[in-house]
Amino acid sequence: MSRRERLYHLHDILRQRRTPITRQELMEALGCSQATLYRLINELRDHLGAPLEQDADGRGFYYDRNLAAISNCRACGSVPTSCRRC
Repeated sequence: MSRRERLYHLHDILRQRRTPITRQELMEALGCSQATLYRLINELRDHLGAPLEQDADGRGFYYDRNLAAISNCRACGSVPTSCRRC
């Protein structure tokens, strides 16, 4: 699986879940190492602006649905519905 395919697959897994998923479950689903998983998580959260969070005990990852609803456009900083570029 390519890096891009893993990134999309990770996004799909997190988007479809309503509860946190463990690091181990993600590594198995993506067929990758822990280091690769953390690189993918970093790219999703920090570079692509995904509302990716870690649960309180640090064992699971999830999309914060509250942040997803109010996230701004990465290109211009406006709310997506008012952005003319998006």
